[in-house]
Amino acid sequence: MKSEVVIWLVRDTCRVTDNPALHRACQIAQGRGAQVLALACLEPRRWADQQFGLSRVGSHWMRFRAESLRALRQELEALGGGLWLSSEEPVYAVNRIQQQYSVITLVCDEPVATEERLEVARLEAEGYPTVPVFVDDLFRFEQLPFDLDELPATFSKFRKAVEKKPSLLPDRPIDSRSMGGCIPSIWADPAEWKEALEIPLDPSIEVPTHGGAESASGHWKAYLDARALSHYKQRAVDVYFFGVRLNPMSNNSATRAFRDFHVRPPNTVAIIRLLPRCAEDTKLKPAAFV
Repeated sequence: MKSEVVIWLVRDTCRVTDNPALHRACQIAQGRGAQVLALACLEPRRWADQQFGLSRVGSHWMRFRAESLRALRQELEALGGGLWLSSEEPVYAVNRIQQQYSVITLVCDEPVATEERLEVARLEAEGYPTVPVFVDDLFRFEQLPFDLDELPATFSKFRKAVEKKPSLLPDRPIDSRSMGGCIPSIWADPAEWKEALEIPLDPSIEVPTHGGAESASGHWKAYLDARALSHYKQRAVDVYFFGVRLNPMSNNSATRAFRDFHVRPPNTVAIIRLLPRCAEDTKLKPAAFV
């Protein structure tokens, strides 16, 4: 009889600490007496395909993403588990896992982009139940002082509405110390991932930025210590230098910026003002996500 597993499908939340998706996967697994299997797919449509005659992923992002997955694997290994890597699309990778394990369900970040929603649809069409989880919201929808269909059209209006509610605070970080480890991988790592790790970092054409939660946390601390948010209009260079590096970290979700709120509470407004920079590349309404 095959062992039952809950697959945590890693998308952009490449972290163990304060990760709602991983936390939910562990809850489901513990309730069923199953194990958690962490799976990350390199998404060949992004790594190899072209759009309008151009590569969809540059070499710098490939390296950053590969570093983020390596750091996540190290975090999981420290808990006695591991990270499974595949160069296939999720549905094919999960079918391979199903040959060795009985997949109960898949837990993943709430799909926002069209391609991610199609991925979930294909998985469900194959008979795999999925549990999407909102992972990087600053506030839960029910906390907001207005209905979602009344969400302000501009960020300034959103910020002013939130500032009028001093009791509106982010949820406390999820304690991950009690989580069990994930199943160690028995697959060979994809060649594309290994090659991406070897791409050299060139400071002459890119802002030196490394993937992983440790790097993100260190940069976030430096961002707050520099008090750049207090004088961002006067010293735009500081915000650009820090903000450009926070963008990929936020988009790859190596950290939740507001997690520091409960450790060293900054001004709520400062946290809110950071949102447009963090949400810039994800094309999401910054009012709801960080």
